[in-house]
This record gives sequence, C-alpha cells and structure tokens, in this order.
Amino acid sequence: MVKQWQHQGGWSLTIRIENGAPPVYQQLVDQIRFHIASGNLQPGDKLPTVRDLASALEINFNTVAKAYHELSSQGLVIGRKGGGSSVAEKASVSEEETSGLNSVVARS
Repeated sequence: MVKQWQHQGGWSLTIRIENGAPPVYQQLVDQIRFHIASGNLQPGDKLPTVRDLASALEINFNTVAKAYHELSSQGLVIGRKGGGSSVAEKASVSEEETSGLNSVVARS
C-alpha cells in the first residue's frame, strides 16, 4: 500500500507499507529516516501528527507513536506534547546508513 500525506506547506511525504516483516512501525522508521537522509525532510520540518498519519495510512495510532518514539530516541525527531513532531535541527544519517535505507525503501 502506498499512501501520500500532503503538508500544508506544499511538500508531501510518501510512505509505502507492506504487510509482513519487518513490522509496520519499523517500515515507518526506515522510510522517514530515508526522507531525512535524502533531504526530502529538512531540519525543522513538521511531521504529520500521529493521528493524521495513522488515519492517512489506515494503521493503528500506537504504531505511528512507536515509530515517532524510535525516531526521537535516535535523535532524528523532536516531539513536543501538543506541539507535534518535527525533524531535529541536527538530524543526520550517515552515508553507510543511507545506502542501506535506499535498499529498504526500494523493497517497500
């Protein structure tokens, strides 16, 4: 399933979800990391709210929350209660990780 979330600022976020392995939350983590690494998401960009992304992807709210929590623990996303989540100012993904993410996203 391929879904696209349209940001009010004009950019969009395309996410592909496949049933099976890896878990859906990990697919989200990998693809958002890819969007950060490739420059599609820039530091300071607001991410969709957990509820909006869950609704758009037709997946459980807790799945998106778990993915955002994982991205936050990796220092890629900053979440604020009531303020949503955004890409961290110092978010970076190494070149080695980027090449691995390219193959993960291509598979999705």
